[in-house]
Amino acid sequence: MEKSRPAPTICNIGNFTLEQVASYNIHIDTGNTKTPSVITLHEVPGFLIEAFSKFQQLEGCRIEGVFRKEGNSLRRKENPMPVFFGTKMIPPNFLVHDVCSWIKKFFRELRQPIFVTRETRLLKFAESLNGDVLFRALISLLDRLPPSHMGTLGYLMRCLQEVKIN
Repeated sequence: MEKSRPAPTICNIGNFTLEQVASYNIHIDTGNTKTPSVITLHEVPGFLIEAFSKFQQLEGCRIEGVFRKEGNSLRRKENPMPVFFGTKMIPPNFLVHDVCSWIKKFFRELRQPIFVTRETRLLKFAESLNGDVLFRALISLLDRLPPSHMGTLGYLMRCLQEVKIN
């Protein structure tokens, strides 16, 4: 893991973009023995890396409904922006549901969602496709995403897959 963008000096703004937060390039071994199996997810927000690490540390996979239930109301009201931007760590008193609430809030606060209107329309269109046509349409969609969106999406999907498996 290598730092791709440092934390900004000003982090108390409302809606932000993925390009404004501290981020890392993460090298992941996919486990494929037939082809080179290390991929790099570019510009993954440091907050997500920390949040899912804390989730694992707190054994969040053992708790049912972690993303459905909200965390403690007092902890949810704490200002998350310094943590989202990477200038502060997640408070040590946070529990699994608190961390998951902030993960959801992180994505809600983004000024530009990972999939903007154009990509959302393509995803709707792709619902009617199948097989190779669907695969090519999805690859085409992903190729159009900025590196920060692609890295964030890839990291999020890998983490959620891990939650599902466990």
